[in-house]
Amino acid sequence: MLVACAASVIVELLFAAGSTLWVATDSGWYIRLGAEVAQSGDFSNDLFQFRPPGYPAFLGLLFYGFGNSAGAAIVLLQHAMVVGVVFFATRTAATLWPQPLFVLTAGLLCALSPHLSGYANTVLTEVPYAFLLAAAVYCLVRFQVHSSYAHLASASLLCGVAALVKGAGQIAVLVCLATALGFAWQSFKANRRVATFLYPLACCAGSAGAVVLPVMWNNYTRTGHFQISCALGVELYGRAVLTDKLAATDHPALRSLEETLVEAKRRGIVGPSTSLGDHHALLNAHRSVHNASVADAAAAMGHAAIQLLAENPATVARSTLRYGYWMLVLPDPVYRVVPEHMPPEMFDLESSDAAVARVAGGETVERYLPVRRQPTRWSAALSRVTSAYHRVVDRGPPILGTGDTLYEELIQLALLGILIAFARADRLRWFVPAAMLVGHIAVSAFLVGPAVRYKTPVHFLLWTFLALTLATLATLFRRTLCPVGTIRK
Repeated sequence: MLVACAASVIVELLFAAGSTLWVATDSGWYIRLGAEVAQSGDFSNDLFQFRPPGYPAFLGLLFYGFGNSAGAAIVLLQHAMVVGVVFFATRTAATLWPQPLFVLTAGLLCALSPHLSGYANTVLTEVPYAFLLAAAVYCLVRFQVHSSYAHLASASLLCGVAALVKGAGQIAVLVCLATALGFAWQSFKANRRVATFLYPLACCAGSAGAVVLPVMWNNYTRTGHFQISCALGVELYGRAVLTDKLAATDHPALRSLEETLVEAKRRGIVGPSTSLGDHHALLNAHRSVHNASVADAAAAMGHAAIQLLAENPATVARSTLRYGYWMLVLPDPVYRVVPEHMPPEMFDLESSDAAVARVAGGETVERYLPVRRQPTRWSAALSRVTSAYHRVVDRGPPILGTGDTLYEELIQLALLGILIAFARADRLRWFVPAAMLVGHIAVSAFLVGPAVRYKTPVHFLLWTFLALTLATLATLFRRTLCPVGTIRK
């Protein structure tokens, strides 16, 4: 564990020293909401219906405490969280299978992978969410192995906070509840006492509920929707209309939205060329035309999307499987964002800065996150490291011949690791990491398609299962060369 953590510290120091804080388009909403929290402690903005309050609250605390040095604080804290992910991933591996090769391999794979490290330099939810998820997985595995209710309560609390940082965290809450339910059922079968069945469920639901329910209740009192976030409706609409293109413009499910858009154009709320495919413009049009909340507008879009998806179940199932595989095997190049060394084909940082300034306000950005684009003395070294990783791993030649790149083959071996885990005698303890990984990828693929960014927070789970495959193959190879009887002789 010490070796993996030490390697992670070195990697994160290099990324923190060699790169710079940068922003993506989505960063603007978090900065805007975080600034409102910092300046007035206000969570009443209607956008909190769309963006959960966890990450804006985190930014608000840093904006309030550090002012125009908040950017440095974000970078340092998020890189420290990446080290925390490696720590918890290694501890989880040691709990799952205390075999030195497996634990060391899992820890080093997580520490040396740059994908999450790249997000530590930007204002997005990926790193805090991955940290909370890694800690929750560790606590849940410890609960399974040692039956410690303190670990169950801690895991449930962490999953609840994760759900307030990123909407996908609601999957973590469900996995936590499923783990508690399985333990409760086994306890009930052992002694037939109702209390032993209810106590784990109450422990789990109580801890997560203490964090999540106040937010859901606040949303209900404000909009009539008992939910953490209304983003689900917009994401379903994007999947059905933009990604899969399941409807023509005259489809009955879209009729009310078409009428809303026509009225919005007549009033000049949106431009004359705006179409039903401009889902963010449609969201704002619905709010203005019907004097509705963000939650109401998202619900209308989600209702139309559900009809479209329900009419095409086979197409949706096939494309979801395809999107999930693409999401897994396509590497995320964000770690290559290095001042003056960034590949031009990725995206334009200046365009992202302008988009964020339009959303958050130029004064707000300059007040808390003044742009620094100058390279440091470590930028060239970081660029060499990231370019080598991209060349050797992400785009490296395949070894097995089962994929197009080395990265794809590593992911295939990680998926094989899930099958190996459930073929083991201790298969039940592998349920938590497998369910977290599969559930997160499945839901993300269903909602947003093959967006590789949504895979990054669960990368540590992929590397854990890859380590299981490698350690299992090494063990089998050793046993083949040195049978037990030969060793005894």
